Amino acid sequence: MRVLRSRRGIAAIAVAAAVLIAVPTTAYAYWVVTAQATATARSATFSIAGPQNTSVSLAGSAADLLGFSGSNYASFSVTNTGAVAWASVDVALPQTVAFIAPAVVTLGAAVVAPSASCPTRAADYAAVPATIPAALAPGAAAKICTRIDYSRLSMSNRNSAMTAQLTVTPRLHNWAVASAPAVLTVSAPNAGIGKCTSGTSFGFDPSASVAIVAPATGDYRLLVDGAQRSQARLTVDQESTFTVDAQLFRPKDNMSVLIQRQVGSTWVNVADARMSRKSFEPMKCT
Repeated sequence: MRVLRSRRGIAAIAVAAAVLIAVPTTAYAYWVVTAQATATARSATFSIAGPQNTSVSLAGSAADLLGFSGSNYASFSVTNTGAVAWASVDVALPQTVAFIAPAVVTLGAAVVAPSASCPTRAADYAAVPATIPAALAPGAAAKICTRIDYSRLSMSNRNSAMTAQLTVTPRLHNWAVASAPAVLTVSAPNAGIGKCTSGTSFGFDPSASVAIVAPATGDYRLLVDGAQRSQARLTVDQESTFTVDAQLFRPKDNMSVLIQRQVGSTWVNVADARMSRKSFEPMKCT
């Protein structure tokens, strides 16, 4: 290829410039032009290895129905397998199969050193899709942390999972190459349709409670050891809390607590829990 020569009246070039002229899959050729108006053709690879498929289970237990809302974390590694450093990485979600409504899940991403722990502060994560600074030299690796914030898990999400395809695209100026998609699988627990909260202390708030997200519009009731204690009319996706009174003078262990929804003439279980109480002590989820 012919190099352009200086013309009369044009000043010498003062700084070096790189102009991309060919873009194979991972190899890039470019001209480096110096102040003496000479040019040298160079090429280098720009590529990435990773990320990997990964999975995570949200918190939950059959006893106290944790998993109503919270956060969890997943991570995977990427490596600069090219000969050029990276300046940043794009983390994107080209495809997602979400939980059934009313569940809400948001993903955030952060880049840390391979041996570092993933941060736990929400402020340390950028909402996906995101562009994150990542000065990664050739041959170096990094950990991509994903924060999974979830809420409003309901009956329809029990024992189900959502999947998200993630791609990581390193960038340097106008150079970029996308990774192959990795699959993040997020599993909901067998519980996750409500949340049981113990009372605090005698004289303050000794009663316990069970909170739910209504899976459908209808009538709901609270049963304690088979006896109805309260009833409410709820609309779909509505958050509601049923209170289980302490009854401080009647100690009892392993009480059955049920939230039911009326379907026709039948009452169907929506949430369950176990509670206990001791004399002059608050109600406790067990």
